[in-house]
Amino acid sequence: MNESYPHVLDGHHWDELRRLSPEDVVLRAQCSLVSPAGYYSLDLMGTTVWVDPQNEQFLSSQDKRITLRTECALALVSYLIEAKNIPLSGCWVSEKDLKGGEMFFRGPHLFPVGQLEHTFGNDRDGFLRAGEQCGGKYVPGADVSFQLMALPRVPLQVLMWLADEDFPAKITFLFDATVEDQLPLDVIFGLVCELCFRLEEIVGNKS
Repeated sequence: MNESYPHVLDGHHWDELRRLSPEDVVLRAQCSLVSPAGYYSLDLMGTTVWVDPQNEQFLSSQDKRITLRTECALALVSYLIEAKNIPLSGCWVSEKDLKGGEMFFRGPHLFPVGQLEHTFGNDRDGFLRAGEQCGGKYVPGADVSFQLMALPRVPLQVLMWLADEDFPAKITFLFDATVEDQLPLDVIFGLVCELCFRLEEIVGNKS
């Protein structure tokens, strides 16, 4: 979260969220309601964010207004609108395995991992440390991987194959198969972009 990245949401997103029953939103999205203000409180990649539909703004859990990137803002509001009260499948899939994913996740919708692959391609421990700062924990997979809850019903795995003399580093993502029930493809794309931005910022803040 950084105030140099303004969020821009169409008014209809906020209108739709305001029309929903708060009790229903809390149940579906596995979030909580901050009373009496009427904020929704939910975890996003290891941080707590309050969403204020009435004033169309986002706040930290210290009640301080924050400005989010558009990808992040859209993911939060879309999730509160779209989330389904269903269990995780336990089946991990790539973005190309999602309905319509083979066509959608190409060209401008390829995940922006190039800089991360360059930065972490030979740094297994640094990759894991950055993941931990986004709420991630080590899981087996590829050469090194971590798993995090991007949103309360949206677990995400980040896998990296380290660079060697024959091949460059490669980063891919896996999702619980229910992700397509929770979010549309464009919001899934934006959520992964937000994670990439955050990992890049972690590295930038340490350099």
